[in-house]
Amino acid sequence: MSVNCFYKSELKEELKKELLSNKNFSNKDREILHFMLFEILKEYEFSKILIKQNVSVAGDEGIEYLYFIDGQYLPFQQRKDFARYVFNKSKFATDLKMSYQYHNHYGEVLIKFLEAATAALVDYAISGVFKDIVSNGGLFVTAPMEKA
Repeated sequence: MSVNCFYKSELKEELKKELLSNKNFSNKDREILHFMLFEILKEYEFSKILIKQNVSVAGDEGIEYLYFIDGQYLPFQQRKDFARYVFNKSKFATDLKMSYQYHNHYGEVLIKFLEAATAALVDYAISGVFKDIVSNGGLFVTAPMEKA
């Protein structure tokens, strides 16, 4: 049974279609890419958590979103920029890009996976669909929508 069946994501089906549509891969290649798909989805979900936590700390759009990296806080004015950075500059994404940049066989598909995940994460960040954990006299408020 595939480990992927336990992992839910709105991005999962889109990426699986991309994987299945490419007929140039052997069964072993598909197995490797299926594993990488699962890893990308895990990183995507982790990035969503980071965005949620940061929005809960920053609150409204007037406050900078801070991302702690390399011993310092980097400020971002908009959630979409923060979302792109959190995902694309993660250790996982950096390692993935470096390890597959010399393997064109996998590289193209993995880059498509990363681009689709980044786009979905930016959509998530600016949509405001999640409830912020910003307390306002005991009430939870939803963050304002951000323009794309």
